[in-house]
Amino acid sequence: MDHTIAQLQQSLNDLLEHLRPLGPDTQPLWGAFTPQHMVEHISGTLLISNGRFASPSDVPESEWTQRKQFIYSQEPFPMGVVNPRVTKGTLRFSSYYEALEKFWQAYDQYRVYWHEHPTSNLMHPMYGPLNREEWLRFHLKHMRHHLAQFGLVERVPS
Repeated sequence: MDHTIAQLQQSLNDLLEHLRPLGPDTQPLWGAFTPQHMVEHISGTLLISNGRFASPSDVPESEWTQRKQFIYSQEPFPMGVVNPRVTKGTLRFSSYYEALEKFWQAYDQYRVYWHEHPTSNLMHPMYGPLNREEWLRFHLKHMRHHLAQFGLVERVPS
């Protein structure tokens, strides 16, 4: 495994340890997500990035390269950023704990997928096709944003 990939994967593993203290009644510091909404949301991005759920991009291909620069930057997602594809909406699972179990399953599937398909490219709806490193960088930045939303990590550059 590429040294950078191994480092990024370890960083993601370490970051996700901060998810463990989150509970169903944890209040966000900002935003409309409840803990269950947030966990289901980040599970959804894992499902897209492990090939289990296709999410086509409606962003013009000419914008993909510029948008991907954000993934490589140290800039965090802005507080209050709104993705037009994401709504608080209906919950998919009956409880926070079921959603959390499904999250860890999706994370395991994500790791297996990229171990078995290290040269794959999978479509991200906002950034276009991403390779393994780009998905890792996206997940680090995205999950840090949502963990910071609940005060589980500091909101610092990723």
